Amino acid sequence: INILGVIVFCILLGLAVGRMGKRGRRFVEFFNALNKAVMKIVQIMLCSATLPLTLQCAEQNNGIDRRVTRFILPIGATVNKNGSAFFNTVAAIFIAQMNNYPLDAGQITIIGIMAIATSIAGAALPSAAMVTTIITLTAVGLPINDIPLLIIVEWLLDRCRTVVNVMGDAFGAGILENTNVAGFLQHIFFWPICKKKKLFGPYGDRTPELTGRNITA
Repeated sequence: INILGVIVFCILLGLAVGRMGKRGRRFVEFFNALNKAVMKIVQIMLCSATLPLTLQCAEQNNGIDRRVTRFILPIGATVNKNGSAFFNTVAAIFIAQMNNYPLDAGQITIIGIMAIATSIAGAALPSAAMVTTIITLTAVGLPINDIPLLIIVEWLLDRCRTVVNVMGDAFGAGILENTNVAGFLQHIFFWPICKKKKLFGPYGDRTPELTGRNITA
């Protein structure tokens, strides 16, 4: 795994956002708004336990619609464990390279599929990704004797995984907030309720009474 490349990418991304000026300020504000939730994650390492704080940060600091956060964030805390999926994939490839075990395209594909499936099925508990990593390694016939090497730094990796999981949920809520929320809700079970209670305007836009914002034509 090209760790140096990852570090260089992070540095260049930070410099690029800084050079964007006001246009890049939105990225900085987004991350700053979630600082409280991220620090809570570092303390307790449970993405589901920080859900109330994540909801508060997304709604109050980022101004995301309450309907969006209450729909996306609980689902994301359950199934969107992208940090765990990344970890499982990287750990499997790392162990394969360390044992000089060549991986073909089919095996790498299996690793990716197993990493996604096991991360979704895994419980939201500290160090649960270590168990799913063993399942991923077994699926492609890789040895599990090197797992203790990962356990040594698990205290740090677990915190990083959980931060990525929660930030991914928040990004999903932010992206949905900037799309047509009314059009999205039309195709799920909330639409009959919203229509009955007249939560949308004549053109499907959100009403100021619901969002608490001043919407101008």
